Amino acid sequence: MSNPEVFLVGDLLRARKILPHENKTLLRDLHGSYFLNRSPVLLLHRKTAHRQDSPFGIIAYKQKNGVWKEDKWPVRLNNFELVARPAASKILNPYHTYKGVIQPRSISIYMNKYCYFITGRLAAPAFDDPDVEWPILPKPCLESQLGSAARKVLMEVHDYECLWDGKSYPHAFIVKMKERHKLAHDLLKTRLSEAFGPKVNKASSKDTLLNMNMLFDCFQMKPTTWTGQGWAGQTEEAFINVGLDASDHDLGKEIMSILNRPNVKTDFYKKNHPFLSQILPYLESHIVDARF
Repeated sequence: MSNPEVFLVGDLLRARKILPHENKTLLRDLHGSYFLNRSPVLLLHRKTAHRQDSPFGIIAYKQKNGVWKEDKWPVRLNNFELVARPAASKILNPYHTYKGVIQPRSISIYMNKYCYFITGRLAAPAFDDPDVEWPILPKPCLESQLGSAARKVLMEVHDYECLWDGKSYPHAFIVKMKERHKLAHDLLKTRLSEAFGPKVNKASSKDTLLNMNMLFDCFQMKPTTWTGQGWAGQTEEAFINVGLDASDHDLGKEIMSILNRPNVKTDFYKKNHPFLSQILPYLESHIVDARF
């Protein structure tokens, strides 16, 4: 099988057969020698979808010395064939993060020592949604309250993809949205200052931000790090997925847990919790030790 829709995390793959007319030098430069040799490949991670299913994934390939090496760049999975699937596939693939959704939904959840506050994000174009109420939840806050507020904003964000002409959005629309985006943030700052004082609007290393997307069958949470100049997204190894059917309490509990993580460098999880080390314990020996 070479249909990327059937490939799941933990699958043992091999590169498709090279056709006689194909440029082998170009294929080697694009993929590496493992591709030409059709060496064993492990699928470590499916790239998150947007409006259409994602055909990309992160892989590890077996080197000549028998050691698995995680590839740095995503690969197009329709260039591979399925060899074997682990018995623990359902554990490794609780959600279909690679499946597209009709309307992508996204929010940002901020936490400081005074409160939580949430801003909605337009699915398209990339502005915060000024037509959605941005809730402020003073601390202490119940998990169910935070989970309910996050879910509500996610369900209310708007999508202006219909205005896209294939190249851009109408200029007048972008100008107006930029202005409304700024006004909405100014209003949020005023509300925060009135509730907690002016210091609440001064970001610091003690503040935390979590971006959250609504995917096909889960909420995907993307931790960030405050660098001193701005927010930097964590690597995909740090992402957490929670089912759409999670209760408000469980959703809020997971949000709080992530927001209260220690502030680490953006590549901390890539270095200390790589995808390969996360899945190897679930794989049978005939997959880990595969040779062909």
